[in-house]
Amino acid sequence: MLYTRLKETFLTVFGKGGELYATPGSLVVLGEQADVLGGFALAAAVDRITAVMVRENGTDKARIFYMDSNELDEVSPSLPPTKAWTKSLHGVMTLLRNHGLPIKGFDAVVGGLLPNQACFSGYSSLTTLGCLVLNDINQLGLSRFDMVKLAQEADAMTSGRPVSVIHSFVALFGQADKLIRVNSHTLEYEYLSLPSPEVALLLLDASRQTGSLLTDKSGVAALGGQAIATLQTIFPSLSRLSDLTTEMLDGVGKHLSSDLMAACRYALIENTATQKAYEALLKSDKDGFGSALNDVQKALFDHQAEPVEEVTFLLAAARQYQLLGARAVGFGRAGCTLNVLDEAAIPAFTELAAVNYRAEYNRDLRIRPLKLVNGASRISF
Repeated sequence: MLYTRLKETFLTVFGKGGELYATPGSLVVLGEQADVLGGFALAAAVDRITAVMVRENGTDKARIFYMDSNELDEVSPSLPPTKAWTKSLHGVMTLLRNHGLPIKGFDAVVGGLLPNQACFSGYSSLTTLGCLVLNDINQLGLSRFDMVKLAQEADAMTSGRPVSVIHSFVALFGQADKLIRVNSHTLEYEYLSLPSPEVALLLLDASRQTGSLLTDKSGVAALGGQAIATLQTIFPSLSRLSDLTTEMLDGVGKHLSSDLMAACRYALIENTATQKAYEALLKSDKDGFGSALNDVQKALFDHQAEPVEEVTFLLAAARQYQLLGARAVGFGRAGCTLNVLDEAAIPAFTELAAVNYRAEYNRDLRIRPLKLVNGASRISF
């Protein structure tokens, strides 16, 4: 068990016990462009856990041991991280110190299914975990909303690019058996149940990511930003892309380049599909919910010039088995597909998908049924 391994490793590396914290993975079901659109995303906290055991060490240094790779890194105000996985925690420490807050040093052992998993925003989860841990160790009194903003700022600082607030929000506000509808700008949110107790979310992981995942997402975001600036010269009352309509877009073709038009059409379809899924959830309409994922995937195929072959293969399997819905995660570059299906169909579908995938690519398909769980917390263990 993860928590037992963390405890044993902590005792081996640092000699004494500590406090245990865990955070879920965050998955955007629909609305990956919510930050650009200024609208809503549907997301969930899922049982892909990152955990840390931590204890104050009486210095200004953090000694962080990553259990999965058996590596130790040490950071302080004058000592930058040497490992990629340490940057998230160091970023949180740096920001808090920049705000004039005294931050104590600590020893930590990190482990779990993250931060290696791109499909669940692993490094964002680790940053969120750092906010929770440092808030407790230093008795800062930060609210969960404060920590959401802190995690987003730390992620942006360490990555060097704007990042979505959705992942840190979901990691902190997740609720068992619930999806979250959250506005990326106002953080207005609402919990929603899946359309039926029999409906499940299933992730198929092709174990093949491409280096263009962040590039693709940042590229679409940049195009959306350029488009809104042009559109506002024509429609002065248009404050965000989520207010864009098909009629408005159809009338401005001569003012936008083909790239800007494509980005706007994708954003418009994603926004419409996210609203469609929300309305389906309110009505417990599983077919409507699933078809919203299909709508976004069709738009992605139209927008993306070179989809990942393995992802396309898995989406074809979903269509062949007539699942309720399926789409590629991370603009098709994370190497994963999210599938909506009746729980009773999981054994037969996954067996078919796994056998065909191995026959086609000579490697195993990772199959991950997803459980919706609570947000980050301290664990009694």
